[in-house]
Amino acid sequence: MKGMLSRRLPILLPTLALALFQTDAKAVILAGGIGSENITAPGDDFGFNNVGVINAASGVYLGNGWVISAYHVVQNGSGGFSFSNVSFAGTPYTVNTPTAVRLQNADTSLTDLALFRLNTMPPLPEITLSLSTPDVGSNVSMLGFGRNREAAETHWDVNTGPDPDVWTETPSAGDQQGYKWAGGNAMRWGTNNLATFNAFPLPPLAQETGVINYGLGNVTTIKSNFSDTGGSEAQAAVGDSGGGVFFKNGTQWELSGLMLAVNGLNGQPADNAVYGNETFSADIATYRGQIVDIIPEPGSAVLLLIGAGTLLRRRR
Repeated sequence: MKGMLSRRLPILLPTLALALFQTDAKAVILAGGIGSENITAPGDDFGFNNVGVINAASGVYLGNGWVISAYHVVQNGSGGFSFSNVSFAGTPYTVNTPTAVRLQNADTSLTDLALFRLNTMPPLPEITLSLSTPDVGSNVSMLGFGRNREAAETHWDVNTGPDPDVWTETPSAGDQQGYKWAGGNAMRWGTNNLATFNAFPLPPLAQETGVINYGLGNVTTIKSNFSDTGGSEAQAAVGDSGGGVFFKNGTQWELSGLMLAVNGLNGQPADNAVYGNETFSADIATYRGQIVDIIPEPGSAVLLLIGAGTLLRRRR
């Protein structure tokens, strides 16, 4: 039965889910091609090697030894942290566990973001953090170590009479289309456009951010919608948590988001990405001030201005 489908609550993209799915974390789901593309940096590189693998999910290297990820990726289940090595461009690095800190909202409540420092500094560039949230409609690049997908599209007929809706696979185009997750292992990037949180936005009132809570505190997020546009259109999957969302501000690539959760449709079967799904990513601009306050200056030391005795601090 055709019709509008109601949405489910956001679903985390954690490593815990791997125990349920009995598979490794892979890469963002693409809407076009055969699903195995985009495993190397694009010509206009937004910072491909700065996104790494931790606890079978993702994290972004910011510079000066510091990494940001989702708290649910590195939590120990008791309010603390649990780390494996972090791998960037295939090289593993150990974490200086006492440096780990969970970020807060403006009201001091805890949120689903964590910062921690590595014991050794990778030979990677420093990432620029967005000062402001990109406008709705902005094109972004998404990179993470989430699930892979099957090469062929899957189709479903959907009966909206029961609650939840009942989905039945069909060989031809049905009410809903998408891709089943599959095996394989790759870091993969894709693109999308930021969507509004308004139901009926009227310019210039498009709502750029929204607050969601899936049990780990409020998170101010940006979001993107998965649509049948082909090419590199991207949707997050399990393992993408902590992966980066990058926006090109003029000529400068910036880290604008950190992937955290996805939103499915009513009755949608598990382990797939369907057109109409959404990816929620923490809005870096909201938490930027706190991040900069925590991370020491590049080089982990201030510089003495010879002759003046003035301390210079280089701000991110």
